[in-house]
Amino acid sequence: MPLLPVNHAEHSPHFETYRLDVGEDVHCQTYPLPCGAFVEESTLSGYKELKARAMQNALTVLASNALMAYIDRDCYLTIVYLEPQVEFIRMQQVSSNATLCAMDSNTIVCCDMEQITHFVIDLATKQSSASRYPIPKIDVKPGESVMNWRVVAARNDRVLLERARRYKAAASNTAHETKSGLLHDRTQTSFDIMLLNHQEQRWHIQNEQPITYAMLADTCLLGAEAPLGLDTCANALQKGTYRNDSQPYTWTQTDESIILALALPASIEKHTIQVKFSSNQVSIEMAFEKASVTEIHTDSDASENNEELIRNGKYQGCDLWGQIVPEHCTYTWESLQTKTGNQVHDLSVLKVLLSKTHRKTRWPEIFKGADVPETVDPSELMMMLEGLEKYTETQEHSSLLQNELEEEDTEVGAPFLLTEVRADGTYCSAKQSEAGVILACPTPSNPTDFSIMLKRDVDGVVMKPPTHEFLSEWYPEANVPAIAYVLASKREAHPIYFHRNGDSNNINVLAFEPRRATVHDLSYNLYIYHVAPKSRYGKSRVIRLGTAKRDQGVLLGVAISNQHHIVCLFESELQIVQGALFL
Repeated sequence: MPLLPVNHAEHSPHFETYRLDVGEDVHCQTYPLPCGAFVEESTLSGYKELKARAMQNALTVLASNALMAYIDRDCYLTIVYLEPQVEFIRMQQVSSNATLCAMDSNTIVCCDMEQITHFVIDLATKQSSASRYPIPKIDVKPGESVMNWRVVAARNDRVLLERARRYKAAASNTAHETKSGLLHDRTQTSFDIMLLNHQEQRWHIQNEQPITYAMLADTCLLGAEAPLGLDTCANALQKGTYRNDSQPYTWTQTDESIILALALPASIEKHTIQVKFSSNQVSIEMAFEKASVTEIHTDSDASENNEELIRNGKYQGCDLWGQIVPEHCTYTWESLQTKTGNQVHDLSVLKVLLSKTHRKTRWPEIFKGADVPETVDPSELMMMLEGLEKYTETQEHSSLLQNELEEEDTEVGAPFLLTEVRADGTYCSAKQSEAGVILACPTPSNPTDFSIMLKRDVDGVVMKPPTHEFLSEWYPEANVPAIAYVLASKREAHPIYFHRNGDSNNINVLAFEPRRATVHDLSYNLYIYHVAPKSRYGKSRVIRLGTAKRDQGVLLGVAISNQHHIVCLFESELQIVQGALFL
């Protein structure tokens, strides 16, 4: 049974379009920040780190959404009182690059490189008290570097932390030869995920992708773009091979294709391998009865095993899980070098590209009955795609069906896969076939709302987790028609939230899109979409945040106040939008 059964949600067959609402009652008030907001600056961040940073909301909500907090440019915790009038109060100084998260109505968790600080805010006296404790040490291997810890979530004395870990996979494992003949090292990024409970470490897990969703309890539910835990292929690369000891090959997939990689001894030449394709089978054969084999290092056992499997006909007429388009399939041959200590060894890799007949269908396995999980990490996938690019370029041909589909009109969202982590640190991830595509999270103003909005065709469906057995079917609560189609046209929109107005079926979707006319003219368009249940028409609003006359900087955080006002934290000012939500 699918974990996220979006197809079971109620459709809106009579919905037609969104109509622009002028919003005459919408007002925007601007409040300059006394010292500006802190902006983390790092020119060395990789893509995964930037993605994790973008998920961090710099505006923390407290006291039933009447109190908010952020870190200013001088690294002081600053409290914003919204009632009876907007007031900024500086509290205590914190470390550079610290992050904040609310634990309850008057407690803020602050996290930096080495310690956790709990700030308890006295709402009457507008003072704060602080208690600090160190973050437990996690081993760092030689050659690795770690970034600052970030607080992802906090609830009931539980604190979930995350930090990026960089390591040079090529320095001691896989090296790629450049045109100059030198070996080029490649840096990879993983993430340390750690849960603290009453100041003690409960468990620690390494993950390939940053956490996008967290529900903390005795058993935690985490969401990310990939299953929790380090990819088996990434672990194998650290040993200088393309697989772990139990898997004969590695594979990964995109919406359109499957990529299969087999390690082989360098002594095998390309012309001795033949790959044949049919609509539902693949055959990998050796053209000659016998090929010469030279001795290579012990880490190449995987390549020798694959040679034996091919010779014995293991990969002849293999039934695929799904159907492919044979004329669009191909394979390539690469010669790589791996390093063990100071020794450099040669290795050959056969890469097979399979073109899916049914696009966007996720394959749980590549061969029928083969228990080999999808194993290639995103960085390895990019290398493979680059190597196959010249074989898969789009050819000029006419197709009325393809022209009419226009799949890019609904390409939006990010992969979303859940993992259940028990109190002892053991965990269980949902299957790849049960993954969804996440469109939006709830606004960071309701700490008890753990629902998410998933893509269903052109619609969005708000899904609620079950109260028990998290890796069971979720409940569809509300349908937002055509929102995936609308958001697909706003490629730069970030962040994207949905907000409930009491009734779970009364949903507002908020999308913030930056608009840069010149280097010094950065403003934002706030798009708001709302559809009443079973209505034929929805309403939309476009609100301009910022003008060319002033430089408010980038958007750092968003929240909803207890008066249903939209509060936006920029680098130099706080903007409060009143009357914008459809109530």
